[in-house]
Amino acid sequence: MSFRAGRARCALVTTGLRHTVAPGLALGAEYNHFDLKSDSASQNDRGNIVLLRSTLVF
Repeated sequence: MSFRAGRARCALVTTGLRHTVAPGLALGAEYNHFDLKSDSASQNDRGNIVLLRSTLVF
């Protein structure tokens, strides 16, 4: 069995927003897209991640 090191590339795109609704209450959304490529692996991978969050401070 032999292993060889290869080249890998990762592209990540992230965007998001956050809105303060009232003092102490914020709503936010975030979107991530990633693309992984390697010349030594037989499979490449890509995906999307969506996050929705609220923050309450008191």
